[in-house]
Order: sequence, then C-alpha cells, then structure tokens
Amino acid sequence: MPSYLRQLFAMLLISNSMSRPEVIWQSTWHLLSEDIIHEQRRVLNNPEAYLSDVDLKNCCLQKIESFLKSCGRSFSDFPTMPIPVYTEDDVDITNRLICDEMRYNKQALADEH
Repeated sequence: MPSYLRQLFAMLLISNSMSRPEVIWQSTWHLLSEDIIHEQRRVLNNPEAYLSDVDLKNCCLQKIESFLKSCGRSFSDFPTMPIPVYTEDDVDITNRLICDEMRYNKQALADEH
C-alpha cells in the first residue's frame, strides 16, 4: 500500500538511512502517491477528478510531512528534500463536512449558468 510506503520513506528519513533521499524521492514518488488520486475521486464522488503530477507530488509531500510532524520532525530538517507547498485552496479531504459540500453536480451547475 502506498500509505505504508510513505510511512517507510518517512521512517528512513528520520533514521538517516538514506544518503541522498532526494534521489530516492524522484525515482519513487509515483509509487508513494499511487493511492492519492483514487482517494480524492472516492471522497469527492467525482470519477473524473484529476491531479497534475505537480499537485500529486505536493499532496504526497504533504502526507509525508504530516507523518514527519507526528514524529517531531519536518522536511525542513532535510535540506535536500523538496518542501510541500500549502495554499488556502488545499482541501482537507478527510473532513467530511467539506467533502459533503463539494459533492455537487458540476456539469448541471455549468449547464445552468
């Protein structure tokens, strides 16, 4: 499971087991983020939801950062690693109220307006 791979990656970072973690990141980010688009499609109830590679990488970095923070660390402790970008547009897909509000028929709304 990609979520376990993200945790493993974070644990390897924390234990300083990788001499060049940025190289490992670049070669494995697809595997680490494989479940993110499926999770977004399921939660938002939108089978056509799409994330660009940049957004997918950023979301994956955010999830890894969250795990690192739970261990008292962050990406700022690893200067060679990219740092996730947080914007006000980022939606917490685990918040059920936000997800419920975002479940509307986008096509019907576009046709109406």
